Amino acid sequence: MTVTKYTSRFEELCHFSRICQCAPKDFAGWKCIKYKGGLRSDIMSFVDPMEIRVFSELVNKSRVAEECVRKAAVEKGSLRVPFQRPLGRNFAPRGRRFRKQPQQDLSCQKCGKYHLGVLCRSGLGVCYFCGQPGHLASNCPEKKKYETGRIQQPVRVYTTSAVGVEGSETLMRGNCEMAGKILNALFDSRETHSFIEFEKANELGLRMVVLGYDLKVHNATHEVMVTRLGCPQVPFQVQQREFVHDLICLLMTDLDLILGLDWLSKNHVLLDYSEKSVQFMPEGSEAPVVVNSYYLNSMIINCSRTECQCIMLLITGVSGDDKSLEQILVVCEFSDVFPDDINEFSPNWEVEFTIELVPGADPISITPYRMSSLEMVELKAQLEDMLGKHFIRPSVSLWGAPVILVKKKDGSMRLYVNYRQLNKIIVKNKYPSPRIDDLMDQLQGASVFSKIDL
Repeated sequence: MTVTKYTSRFEELCHFSRICQCAPKDFAGWKCIKYKGGLRSDIMSFVDPMEIRVFSELVNKSRVAEECVRKAAVEKGSLRVPFQRPLGRNFAPRGRRFRKQPQQDLSCQKCGKYHLGVLCRSGLGVCYFCGQPGHLASNCPEKKKYETGRIQQPVRVYTTSAVGVEGSETLMRGNCEMAGKILNALFDSRETHSFIEFEKANELGLRMVVLGYDLKVHNATHEVMVTRLGCPQVPFQVQQREFVHDLICLLMTDLDLILGLDWLSKNHVLLDYSEKSVQFMPEGSEAPVVVNSYYLNSMIINCSRTECQCIMLLITGVSGDDKSLEQILVVCEFSDVFPDDINEFSPNWEVEFTIELVPGADPISITPYRMSSLEMVELKAQLEDMLGKHFIRPSVSLWGAPVILVKKKDGSMRLYVNYRQLNKIIVKNKYPSPRIDDLMDQLQGASVFSKIDL
């Protein structure tokens, strides 16, 4: 069984595992261990010392090891010279029986693995990769240098399965002829590269090569698959047209071929999603055939093949975290309302603010919290800053509440006042002030609302 077939069968059976259903946190490590245990011994001897913890990387390394083992077997078989028995009476077969010599067991007697010419490091407390003590192979700095030294090229792929393709408006499916066989092909301009299924590439006998870089494939669910195998210069036919293109080997479900943006742009192919058809340039033409009018919201663009060329830029307003204060019109118009820093409160108040207490309440004064010398310096600096901005003022009241400094994520200290004892004796409002988050949740989806809703 090939690695591709074994991986497909392994993925199907993993869904019935109790660890997958009851302990999803431990599923990733268990999955890698079980997968390595089911590999052939010659392939496992390659991937087991690597101590890979990522399943997608383990699958790709296993495929690379399988390809290396296959090439070594082919080269070894080609070097054998068949023995030819010479003719003559002296070389006639005799009745003597020869016993087959037992093959030497090359596995390590200590750990049971294959590491020819290398001292067994099992139980020595050293790294399996560099042989130095103090760390494991998964955290080896030399291994990280080796892995980071290899170029990794990111690739985007949105679907690797045929599920939902028929009813989708953005996916287009068709047929492709390759090596005399009809393949299930998917045409998608969102894919950055073109891919072929591993099993189909082996079935067609395509020449596979190891790429000079690690190809990191990101799918729509933000999962990452790493592949290093590709099929260069593969000839195939689409709608009776001959093409030759480089394909990347990838594990897919019910799909044989994905023709992405690299093939579409190279051959000037148009995808008509309304008619679910693939359009090619006419023979000898330099421009693709397009419709006479194209509707985009309220704009109409007219063109007729090579007579004109239209380039349209759709400009939208900046939104999100990239928008600065200078780009917000309301902030620029009311600069006095949105200053860079609040220096002081307004000195004039129409209503004097008071806190109503329950009858018979006695003043509350609690012993301050203990603070270190650094916290006392920070507290003094914050109090002086708030006094200078008139946020607070000196008081000789009998009422008091302790303060505490809490460290924020950026390392600065935030001042908190413990008003819990004071909150127990204040008169509660009949209509408490609602939170702004609750108000916004109530207005979600509403098109008409009044001030009373706020």
